[in-house]
Amino acid sequence: LPRAARFAATQAEVDADLNRLTTKYGRIWLQPAPFSTWDPDGLVETWLNRHARQLDSAEFRGLRLALYLPAARALRDAKPVDATLGGEMRLLAFDLASADVKPGMTVRLVLYWKALERVSRDYTVFVHLYAPDGQLSSQHDRAPVRGTYPTSVWTADQVVVDSFDLRIPDDAPGGAYWLAV
Repeated sequence: LPRAARFAATQAEVDADLNRLTTKYGRIWLQPAPFSTWDPDGLVETWLNRHARQLDSAEFRGLRLALYLPAARALRDAKPVDATLGGEMRLLAFDLASADVKPGMTVRLVLYWKALERVSRDYTVFVHLYAPDGQLSSQHDRAPVRGTYPTSVWTADQVVVDSFDLRIPDDAPGGAYWLAV
């Protein structure tokens, strides 16, 4: 990518190219060219954010570099869940960046969804972190992929990667916490 000096690919072309690349390679590096005509609509990064797990991102003198793990590869290491919701979608697995967290930290939870059929409506994903005493400690309630990918546009058999950054409050008491999705 890109196909030419000026990025004029359609969403379908980007989908096909990135499906091919993520099938062929175990990791994908993205270095978007700032202030250019390359991918002005952000189609490539949007696709990666929906279908791959971002492992790392760094910025060097105004240039950003991000490393992605394709969903099929990421699922090998994820913890399986296999919960079907409404017969339309399945929560396949999850990744939790660290189980050992401290007050003030941010922990990343990655959910891996699969559409079983075309989803009939837009659902909201909620992720709630509960303290040992049962009090809600942190939460995110939003449409998938940081609110950018409504479930009504998912297609059958599509795997969607959905990341949540949960901030542990500075005054969080110690003990075992639990997550509800």
